[in-house]
Amino acid sequence: MKTKIQEQNKSFEELLENYESIRPNRGQIVQGEVLKLTEDTVLLDVGAKRDAVVPIRELANLEESLIEDISLGDQLPVYVTNTSSYDDELLVSIEKGLEQRDWDRAETYLENGEALELKIIGLNKGGLLVEFGKLDGFVPNSMIPGLPRGLSRDKKQTRKAKMIGDTLQTKVIEVIQQRKRLILSGKAAQSERRQQRLQELQVGEKITGTVSNVVDFGAFVNLDGVDGLIHRSRLSWDEFDHPSDVLQPGNEVEVLIDDVDVERERVSLNRRALLPSPWDDFSDQYQYGDMLEGKITSVRDFGAFVKLTDQITGLLHVSEFLPGVSHEPQKVFEPGDEVLVRIIEIDKEQERVSLSMRRLPEDDVARWVIEN
Repeated sequence: MKTKIQEQNKSFEELLENYESIRPNRGQIVQGEVLKLTEDTVLLDVGAKRDAVVPIRELANLEESLIEDISLGDQLPVYVTNTSSYDDELLVSIEKGLEQRDWDRAETYLENGEALELKIIGLNKGGLLVEFGKLDGFVPNSMIPGLPRGLSRDKKQTRKAKMIGDTLQTKVIEVIQQRKRLILSGKAAQSERRQQRLQELQVGEKITGTVSNVVDFGAFVNLDGVDGLIHRSRLSWDEFDHPSDVLQPGNEVEVLIDDVDVERERVSLNRRALLPSPWDDFSDQYQYGDMLEGKITSVRDFGAFVKLTDQITGLLHVSEFLPGVSHEPQKVFEPGDEVLVRIIEIDKEQERVSLSMRRLPEDDVARWVIEN
């Protein structure tokens, strides 16, 4: 007859046989729960029949910040380094486990095409180094946004050096773990973001952006990933010599979206439309038949333009010149000439004022000539 102790031993043996434990293989990544944590010991439960140990030599080389972040009960991926026999310790590496987890993450980002923002931590002649968890990712020069191809090597290095410490939107484009090769592209992420942003922008929307560049024909404004153009004719109601007289790079500016061309990746902006219109004041102050003085600003074959106020210029058509005067405007007026004119039309919608000298009362013309 079996004794009670024999039955208990048999039950315990059956329990061990039926226990579903893993048998880690060297090079395998397993998930471990931290059971013990001291200055020279990290013990983890990895679901095997024995606990896993991180070697003292690895603990000595781990970053202090990493050790400080580990607490009892934490779940960590670990890399199995030694499984020689049940009498030896099951040795694992936290460092290699975290690295492998990052390689797996990189593969996931490569498959799903998702963009991610990474910190720039260094450079070499070929590109930038970015921090991807425990891995160093590489962004080649050709895939760095804002780095023109024509720059000399020294200028490229200078520009890249200024980027260290900044973050960069990137996409994973190549992962070869065996060669420790993790390649990312900033331009691919930028292009994707630009297309997404273009779809978001709506004609007629008011939006605030930052001036990124000022050129002869207008100012470019960054709208969170997309540059739009304020043409010089839409910058201001005031006269100016160059767009830089109105805006400078770095200025924040509120604009109205006039047009969005997704295919050509162009956005037309309007700053002037959001400023108080001088045409409202002018149409309130003047009406048909009013006489006022002005100064000739330019002379064309069809007539002369007359500046009436600081912001309003009207057209004196050749057909509205004084009777008996030559119908060759260049022989009649020069820029800077002062004239007396009469308003014959104010079109606020078209921003146009039509003027006449032919319809002025003779007495008023004679009086004005004498006074001037």
